[in-house]
Amino acid sequence: MKKISVSLLVFNENHNLEKTITKAYKTLEQSSFNYELWVFDNNSNDGTDSLVKSLLKKFNNLKYFKQKENLGYAGNFHSALKVPVADYKCVIDGDGQYDIENIVECIHALDQGYDILIGIRKPRKDPRIRIFMSLVLKILSRILLGSQLNDINAGFRCMTADAANQIDIKYRYNFVNPEIFSLSIIKKLKICEKIIKHYPREGGRSELSGIKNIIFNSFRMVKYMIDLKNEIKKSQTN
Repeated sequence: MKKISVSLLVFNENHNLEKTITKAYKTLEQSSFNYELWVFDNNSNDGTDSLVKSLLKKFNNLKYFKQKENLGYAGNFHSALKVPVADYKCVIDGDGQYDIENIVECIHALDQGYDILIGIRKPRKDPRIRIFMSLVLKILSRILLGSQLNDINAGFRCMTADAANQIDIKYRYNFVNPEIFSLSIIKKLKICEKIIKHYPREGGRSELSGIKNIIFNSFRMVKYMIDLKNEIKKSQTN
């Protein structure tokens, strides 16, 4: 039986994490998968470590990895992609907005010959400003990268172990999916999408909250996309 790892990316999500882990665990227990459920903690300071350590005694197959320092979203994602040993690896934001139920059909989609799957949040349950930022990212990725992905910054990704081995996240940016897409071109990996359930955020604070943060990240976003475009062009000329 093939093994899957499901990794939840968290940073100061203590308010909602037990509910998210419990729901994920019950869903995976009811599936036919040989699985491990991981929590990748980006050095939270809200008591996340104490909560998860108490849940380790309650749930079999639950694993915990705490970063020694805050590596940013991309750094924490990279660890979640590399540390677990499994045939399929799913890395999902641990803020409770995603449904682990979708993993079953996503693994089946990968079995059809795809290497990477990115979710499409539909209907999306986010504030308008975040939806607008996603639209800007989508437009930039289409113009600069040639991406046809519908939801290029969804926090729901699944891929085969072979693809995960080839995806090395280089840019320490809040978004990783544009880099995953770019690497899929460079490494000639097949990428697909699937509609997934999405829920409103119940608490906590997004890293993209606040006007100053949004403006700053908008400038970084453009530079990031240009850098990725250059990476693709470089690979095609070698």
